[in-house]
Amino acid sequence: MARSMLQRPAPDSPEVLALVNAGLPLVEPVARELRVQLSPQISRDDLVSFAHEGLLLAARTFDPARGVRFERWARVKLRGAMLEGLRRQSELSRRLHARLRAVLAANDAEEGLLEGDGSAIPSTPEAADARLTDYLVTMATSLALGPLTIRDGDRFLDELEDGRESVEEQAIRAQLKSRVRAAIAERPPHERAMLERYYIEEMPLEEASGGMSRSWASRLLAKATRGVARSLRRAQFEP
Repeated sequence: MARSMLQRPAPDSPEVLALVNAGLPLVEPVARELRVQLSPQISRDDLVSFAHEGLLLAARTFDPARGVRFERWARVKLRGAMLEGLRRQSELSRRLHARLRAVLAANDAEEGLLEGDGSAIPSTPEAADARLTDYLVTMATSLALGPLTIRDGDRFLDELEDGRESVEEQAIRAQLKSRVRAAIAERPPHERAMLERYYIEEMPLEEASGGMSRSWASRLLAKATRGVARSLRRAQFEP
């Protein structure tokens, strides 16, 4: 047997292993949080099993230069691993799938925000307030856009329609569809293509970005989603 076939991956450094140990207490709270957000019927054991890969990835990719605490970075990676694990399960109901997509989109956007400007310290209280507002609006928009699907021809947002909606609620939904279409259409071509692939066609983040690294793909997603949020705000229609 060739020598190269006998080689094993290099062990993780003591620093990485120390971060993994530091992050272990976060697994249970994140799993509990997701069960509240998604459904109490979701298996806690499944979430915990999905978390191990996310925690190791968090430790391996943590960079103090971002200016972000490891706990926050680890929570994002843990949620992402748990959500991706759930998404691979085929028995999810339509409504649970929609909730999962919303939370996953918000988590991916948060990762992009942390990657992009986590280390930049606001110079004034006004700048800090503006960053917080920008963060909250981007996250809210991600949650709103997360469930979008285009599975049946021209259907857009129809996966979440409820036959019990009133005429007024149906009108609001139709207005939302129109404004979201317009907001996505305003983005530059590369951002528009990513938004459509990620939110509508439900491609994985790296694939939706056209093959970018996870880091750059999450940044682009956050930037593009933030642009949609601003377009919706200009139209006086915040999600």
